[in-house]
Amino acid sequence: QWVLLQPDEVETAIAFWERQRHREMTLRDALGIALGASAEVEGLPVQSVEVSGRIGDLLADLRAGEHVALIPAPEGFVGQLRPYQMRGASWLGFMRHWGLGACLADDMGLGKTIQAIALLLRAREQSETALPPALLVCPTSVVGNWKREIARFAPELRVLVHHGGERDRGMALIEAAEEHDVVITTYGLVRRDVETLTEMTWSDVILDEAQNIKNPDAKQTRAVRRLHSYNRCALTGTPVENRLSDLWSMMQFLNPGLLGTRQSFRKRYALPIERYQDAEATAKLRKLVEPLVLRRLKTDPAVIQDLPEKLEMKVYCSLTQEQVTLYQAVVEEQLQAIEMAAAEGQSAISRRGAILRMLLRLKQVCNHPAQYLGDGSALRGR
Repeated sequence: QWVLLQPDEVETAIAFWERQRHREMTLRDALGIALGASAEVEGLPVQSVEVSGRIGDLLADLRAGEHVALIPAPEGFVGQLRPYQMRGASWLGFMRHWGLGACLADDMGLGKTIQAIALLLRAREQSETALPPALLVCPTSVVGNWKREIARFAPELRVLVHHGGERDRGMALIEAAEEHDVVITTYGLVRRDVETLTEMTWSDVILDEAQNIKNPDAKQTRAVRRLHSYNRCALTGTPVENRLSDLWSMMQFLNPGLLGTRQSFRKRYALPIERYQDAEATAKLRKLVEPLVLRRLKTDPAVIQDLPEKLEMKVYCSLTQEQVTLYQAVVEEQLQAIEMAAAEGQSAISRRGAILRMLLRLKQVCNHPAQYLGDGSALRGR
């Protein structure tokens, strides 16, 4: 077909083809253009994209999402993956095979942890050579949980917990890490020990609760992006918490440069979508990001049929004699105070406030007498 070109555009096109003749485009760049990440290439506008061969097959698989070819559960996996977890682990393996950063954004409670463990175990079983250790970064509160889950579902994986004041540093850390399959650490320690952690090339870097890197300017975000690995994976139930810049920051870790610079992303997507609800910009961003994010909810038909029936169990906890005595004393004292307030003609709002204070104190008594008394005594288990 006829295309209108200005003389300067002709010169630009000729120079473009001269440059392309001597280099190959990376897979990530090719996917970015095919998915619409850039409206132009080296100054030339992209009118349309046609793909074929292996890249065409890859794009078709990416758009298929969790419906890629299923990979059997690892031989060393102890337990059973539910069908949707099997699909999720297979998708993670597919993305790892192609060197694409993946975000598993399953709803809370659907087992992101177990799918990531299956990924790590499968990678080691399939590799013909020994892999370097994987680095798992998570909040401090779940370090112990990750260690227990790996020991339960993949006991053959050797785990090193890099945490605490007695942790290894420098070469001692590198030598210890090389003797293990998985190193578990926290976001705070990645920031503190980044100089040592960046001396290694990890087989995988997996971020649990990846919303912890939503602020691209935070020191821990910049430290995490400096890590070297063959594969990157993010686990989060909330890929976008407050604004679209959260998504850019996570994708900059998973697939650097795919969404452009921070300024271009804000101009092209964030402002039009957040301020003007631009439907076209929303569709373009969804087309670009959707193949790299697997998002499933408990209410999805394909998921809910794989879940067991809901079990409810009531467990009653009796109060100690001390708690019973305190509880009765608080009730009598507060009811007397409310009656006096009513007799003195205090407002209804004031009396409601007194009732709420009484409920709070009763909850404290039920939790532990020391919380109500506030006397600094040790919290002793019964």
